[in-house]
Amino acid sequence: MTNRFVFVFLTANIVAVAAVADPMRYPYWQMIKDVNHNIEARPPRPCSVNDSNAKSNIEYPFEMFRHLRASDVFRAAREGAQEARLQAALGKSKEEIEALVFRNVAIALEYLPMLIRSEKDIEELSLLLGNREEDDALRRYLLQNTFPGYAPQSFLSLSLPELIDDNADIYSKWTWYMATHPAEEPRLQCMALEICYARLRRDYQRITETNPAVREQLESGASFSITDFRESSNIVFSRETNAVVRELRGRFHDFANAIAGHIAKDSTRAEEVKEVTKGILEDMRDNIKGLNKSVIEDCLEGKFMLKTPIMRPPAAQTPELFFDATDPKRLDDLMQEMIKATP
Repeated sequence: MTNRFVFVFLTANIVAVAAVADPMRYPYWQMIKDVNHNIEARPPRPCSVNDSNAKSNIEYPFEMFRHLRASDVFRAAREGAQEARLQAALGKSKEEIEALVFRNVAIALEYLPMLIRSEKDIEELSLLLGNREEDDALRRYLLQNTFPGYAPQSFLSLSLPELIDDNADIYSKWTWYMATHPAEEPRLQCMALEICYARLRRDYQRITETNPAVREQLESGASFSITDFRESSNIVFSRETNAVVRELRGRFHDFANAIAGHIAKDSTRAEEVKEVTKGILEDMRDNIKGLNKSVIEDCLEGKFMLKTPIMRPPAAQTPELFFDATDPKRLDDLMQEMIKATP
C-alpha cells in the first residue's frame, strides 16, 4: 500500500513538472515569458545627465508588445494561471498557489492597456471578469486593476481604468452581474459590490461638482464631498443638472434593489457579502442626498421589488437584459430560475 502511494505521488510530481516545463502546453504564456526574458536580458540604459531621468528606474518597453493583441494576453493570463495551479501536485499550499497565480497573471497582463484598441477588447475583458468558469484569482486580479485604489500602482492599474471609462457600458453591466449573482465567489463579489458603488458615487460627485456653488467651494480650497449636501441647503441645481441627478438617483435605487437579496431573511450568502451589502445600503441612506429613504430602508430589511436588469451568464457571449417590474420574489430565486432556463 505504501509503495503504491509513493508511486502515485511520484507520478503526479513528474506529470506536474513535465507540464510546467513543456513550452508547447501553454504557447501564449510561453510567448509572454519569452518577451519578458528578452526585456530583462537587454543591457541597462545608460545613465542620463538629467537628474530627473537618472532617478527613474522604471522602463516600459512597449515596442516589444506591439505585435500582440489584447486577446493574446488574456489567453496568456489563463495559461499562466493554469500553469501555477499545477504546482498543487508538488505539495504547495493554497496560499502559495494563489500567489503564483497572481504573479503569472501580473506578468501576462501588465501591458494590456497598450493593446486595447477597441470596444471589443473591453467586451472581452468584461466577459472574462463575469465568467465564473475562469480562474477566481485571475478574475480578482483583473477586477482590482479596473478601478483606482484596489491595486498597487502599476502601468496596468493606472491606465486600465481610464480605458474602461471610455467604454464603460459593457464593463458596468458585467460588474453589476458579478455584484448581484447569488453564486458568485464571495471575495470577488465583495470587490464587485464596492466597485459598482464607488463608480456610482464618483459619477454623483462629478455631476454635483458641475454646479457653480459647488465649484466655488472647491476653488476656495474648502473640503467638499457629496455627503455635505445634507447640510448645504443653499446649494441649488440647474434644471439640466437636476435631470441628470434624477437619472443617477434612479441608478442608486436600482442598485439597492439589486443587492438587497444578499441580506434578505433567508439569504445564504457569505457573511462578508452581507456585511458589505449592508454597509453600502446604510451609506446610501445616510449620505446620498435625494434618495427615497423608504426604498433604502426596505432594502435593508430585505423587502424589495426586483426592477433591475438581470443578465445571462457569460456563456451566452452577448449579454442580454431581462426585466421584471412586478415579481416580488427574492433576487436569488429569480436568478436561479433564469440560469436554469438558459439554453
